[in-house]
Amino acid sequence: MFKVGIDPGHGGSDPGAIGPTGLQEKDINMSVGLLVARLLQEQGLAIVLTRDKDEQVTLADRSSRLNLARVDLVISIHVNSSLNHQANYVANFILASGGDAERAARLLQEELMTVTGWPKPAAPHGVIEKNLHMLRETKAPAVLLEMGFISNPLQEAQLKEPDFQILLATAIVRGISQYFDFPHRECQGQGIGETINVIIKGRQYQGILIEGKTYVHVRILEELGIGVRWEEGAKTVYVG
Repeated sequence: MFKVGIDPGHGGSDPGAIGPTGLQEKDINMSVGLLVARLLQEQGLAIVLTRDKDEQVTLADRSSRLNLARVDLVISIHVNSSLNHQANYVANFILASGGDAERAARLLQEELMTVTGWPKPAAPHGVIEKNLHMLRETKAPAVLLEMGFISNPLQEAQLKEPDFQILLATAIVRGISQYFDFPHRECQGQGIGETINVIIKGRQYQGILIEGKTYVHVRILEELGIGVRWEEGAKTVYVG
C-alpha cells in the first residue's frame, strides 16, 4: 500500500498569507488537506498528516513525522500571495528537476489547471526549483503546491467556497493517483467531484459534478467571447 504525507502549511499562530477580505491561508490549507486525506483513504492509500487541526507545527517536526512514517510521497499544501493582485497562476515547487518529484509536480499541475482554468507560471512546465525545508529535509519525493493566489480578490473568493475546495482536492488526488499509476475511483454519492464532459456550442470542455451541480471554470466564458470582469469595491464578478 502506498503511503502519502499530506502537509497543510502554517497553522495556529502562523496564519500564512492573508487575503483582501481577511481569509487566512492556514484555513484553506487545512480544509483542502483534510479533503485530500479523506479522498486518498477512499482510494485505498495510507495517509500521514503533519497536522489535522489548527495548531502550529514546526517545519522540523513536520519533516521528521513524515520521515519516521516512511511515506512514499510528500505533498505540502499552500496558497500563494503577491503584491501584484492580478497574479493568478498555479505554482508547484520541487527541490531539483529530473526525478520523481518533478514527475509528480507536473501531474498535479495539469490537474489543478484543468479544474481551475488558472495558468501556469513562465518556469518550464510550470514547475519551479526552490530550496525549501519541506522539499529538502523529507526523504521521499516532495512537492510544495501553491493553489493560486489568496491576494487575488477573485481567487480569494473562490478559495473560500467549500465546493471549490473540493475541486482542488479532487485535482490533487487525481494527480497523486496518476503518479502511483493507481486506478482512480470516482467517489460518487458522497459530495465528491466526478469529471464529466460539457458541450457548449459544439465545443467540449471538462467539468466537475458535485452533488448534482456541474462546475466549469470561468475562462470558458472568455473563450466564448463573453466578458468577465471583477469589481474590487463591490467584491463582485460581472459576466457579459
